[in-house]
Amino acid sequence: MSWAGFKKNVNRATTQVMMKTGHVEKTNDRDYEVEERRYRTMEAASMRLQKEAKGYLDSLRGG
Repeated sequence: MSWAGFKKNVNRATTQVMMKTGHVEKTNDRDYEVEERRYRTMEAASMRLQKEAKGYLDSLRGG
């Protein structure tokens, strides 16, 4: 394990312990927040695309 990886694991373990003991309410993981935001955006776009595709298919079948 690299030194950077070791430091990251120690930092996360410390945060986990602090969360379980009630010293910290929520962790701030910037990378996770960015990826979650990207996921939510992609999910919304795919749902919109699905609805539009369904509407198009329905118009072809019914028209």
